[in-house]
Amino acid sequence: MIWVGIKMALKIDLYYIPTTISLAVIALVIGTSVALSLRATRGRTREDKPSEVAPSPFRVATEAELAEAAPVWGTARRGGRGRS
Repeated sequence: MIWVGIKMALKIDLYYIPTTISLAVIALVIGTSVALSLRATRGRTREDKPSEVAPSPFRVATEAELAEAAPVWGTARRGGRGRS
């Protein structure tokens, strides 16, 4: 995207970049990105898991967390379900 912006800016005022050179630059950027990605993940298998697993955002609140939030809700929970 940056290259396209540079090419467009140069075409307006200064210099026209031929299509073959533009395609070569884009191929070089994509090829370098793929090579660096492969190098960074060399030696890993699909089964390798990250060292730290993020907690799930869909967990059940503990009773202590529910009790702490009760004043904010304006009601106390009785019987463990719903509003009373």
